[in-house]
Amino acid sequence: MPYLPDELWLRILHHVPPQDIWLGVRPINKQLAACAEDAVTGEPISKFTVGITLSLAAGQHHRWYDVRASITFTFKEFNERNAQYALFGNCLVHPQNCHDRTMEKWNQITAKGLGDRQEWKVQHGYEGDMRTVRLPRLVVADGEGVWCDWKELFDAYFSTSKRPYQEDKSTVTHASVGEWRFIEVEPGA
Repeated sequence: MPYLPDELWLRILHHVPPQDIWLGVRPINKQLAACAEDAVTGEPISKFTVGITLSLAAGQHHRWYDVRASITFTFKEFNERNAQYALFGNCLVHPQNCHDRTMEKWNQITAKGLGDRQEWKVQHGYEGDMRTVRLPRLVVADGEGVWCDWKELFDAYFSTSKRPYQEDKSTVTHASVGEWRFIEVEPGA
């Protein structure tokens, strides 16, 4: 691959979807990995939301008639000391009329600890897919929201999506310089 300055790569990556940057461009080499991370820590990360769904019942088990509420956190800022962590704050509770009970339940759950098995609802943009992922390194920030390892967030969110060339198992895609070749292969071969 010919050498281009980082500024040119960043301009090129500005026109590439975040999923393709993260899964396709970042693994190529160290220069592109650094440029890819710079590209996604701008606008793309600011579109992410991280949320959790809670049962507002008194017990630990959800029953069909229990009221379910969700808390959604939006991107707020990066950690000044450790730039790999991003603060997701600006809490939004749905349904709004259950705000007090939801926050009470949230405080009870976080006091006990969430654990690394907790499932989070993550979405990229208003029209992006809502995906359920585990974020073991996510830490609750007292009264502010949650601190999330944004690289872990990108890995979890984008790795659960289907890439267009992975849908058809009978086609193998080979990349060569400047062109794409499709080779038909018998299923199971």
